[in-house]
Amino acid sequence: MSPDPDQEYFSDGLTEEIITDLSKIHTLRVISRTSAMRLKGTEKDIKKIGKELNVGYVLEGSVRKAGNNIRITAQLIDATSDSHIWAEKYSGTLEDVFDIQERVSRSIVDALKLKLSPEEDQRIAQRPIDNVHAYECYLKARYEREMLAIGESLARRSHIESKAIDEAIEREVRRAREKRGTGGRENDLGERDCET
Repeated sequence: MSPDPDQEYFSDGLTEEIITDLSKIHTLRVISRTSAMRLKGTEKDIKKIGKELNVGYVLEGSVRKAGNNIRITAQLIDATSDSHIWAEKYSGTLEDVFDIQERVSRSIVDALKLKLSPEEDQRIAQRPIDNVHAYECYLKARYEREMLAIGESLARRSHIESKAIDEAIEREVRRAREKRGTGGRENDLGERDCET
């Protein structure tokens, strides 16, 4: 299967679902989705990641989706020794996605030799949405909303930076004119604080 770059929403959604499943286990400390996503595509080695996040294990993997086919690889790595605790590859169709997510979560629990309470076992088995195609649409919409929010944030930051640069230039022009003795009368820009 060839990975489709337009399917990032799907891999991000699966990542979030597995984080959610694992965070339901009270004996397991799972970092936030925000922290995990910051590391997506990083070149940092596992030992460094483990140290930075103060975690004993790191889960890494990949998701590929081509049409209705999916393949997920997952590897649980000891962060202190950078050695594999467990690794597995899962293949199936989009209709199998919830079962695969559950199998990944349960495999991690087994690899770490954790005992689940009946409530934890039940929570891991829960499905976020029964209809897989509706779930895919949900993942796509959520991803687009996040990208829009990031874009708006970047646009706002760019606007603020641009405005601050313009104000800095205006102040420098005023200072130069005052130095020449024109007192800024040619284009009196006034004094303003940089806005944020």
